[in-house]
Amino acid sequence: MKKMVLGLTAAVVVSVVLLFLYLWRPTSGEVKPTEVRPETGYLAPDFTLRDLEGKEVKLSESRGQVVLVNFWASWCPPCRAEIPEIEAYYQKNGQKVVILGVDLQEDPARVKSFARTMNMHYPILLDSGQVAKQYRVRVIPTTFVVSPRGVISDVFTGPMSYSQIEKMVLKASLLK
Repeated sequence: MKKMVLGLTAAVVVSVVLLFLYLWRPTSGEVKPTEVRPETGYLAPDFTLRDLEGKEVKLSESRGQVVLVNFWASWCPPCRAEIPEIEAYYQKNGQKVVILGVDLQEDPARVKSFARTMNMHYPILLDSGQVAKQYRVRVIPTTFVVSPRGVISDVFTGPMSYSQIEKMVLKASLLK
């Protein structure tokens, strides 16, 4: 009888300790509003760039929506490979998700012609390199997925597939 009571007491103590550790564990997903870094779990740095029509687009104006910020260039083979996947996702989900294609340091006329040839309908922004530097982009394509709260939920380097985009957008949409 004493062994059973000791065993139950030990089980209760272990359960309480485990519950305590679970409930009060540090969470890396918590973000203070002033923490801005181009990293997962932090607020996305804001930027303003011009699109192919010369209109200014500001990232923070898309708060409340999931945003994909995709850094790319027309001369980049992996970027070319993912464009049809991004376009297909945009065609099906463009009303629910903001996709911003950020072209790096190319002539606007060349980018416009390339976008027409590739049948790109999502917004294309022109970056002189400042925003890529601000986001510490080292390789293209690189995509930052930003939650409706403005928090970076994923950073993906390399060409994305439709299903990868879908998974990352779903994850970001859950971080309201």
